Amino acid sequence: MTKIIRTGITLFIFPLALPLSAQKSITIVSQVWIDGEQETVFNKLRSLQEFTDWSPFLVSDPEQKNWVEGVDGEIGSAFHWEGTAEKSEGIQKLVAMKGQNYLRMECEIFKPYKSQPVFEYELQEKDGKVQVVQTFTLKPADSIGL
Repeated sequence: MTKIIRTGITLFIFPLALPLSAQKSITIVSQVWIDGEQETVFNKLRSLQEFTDWSPFLVSDPEQKNWVEGVDGEIGSAFHWEGTAEKSEGIQKLVAMKGQNYLRMECEIFKPYKSQPVFEYELQEKDGKVQVVQTFTLKPADSIGL
């Protein structure tokens, strides 16, 4: 089950690595179907301790240093990272949840460029599978105060 979730989610979370071009917002909507129960998938997504199980960023930077602050899986918990190979640094914070259907995570990236992407996840269970729709939004740096 974990491998399926990791593989499915990894396929559509990669946009965080994209730098923002001049004065344009970026919104990318992706979806994946995962075999399993909605509660299991939801709990995997909201757990920042388990983010390292499926994060595509650890594949490209396996020596990355990371830690979680706050109560894992609860509003306000934060995943901090300092990349080694990628020389990246940032924070991803869980800021909103609605039932087991919606999550919102806001990031603040300090290196290699400053940005504040937002990840929103909407989940829906159907026929023993869970549809996860991820919306990735990144606005121009001057519109977010960087």
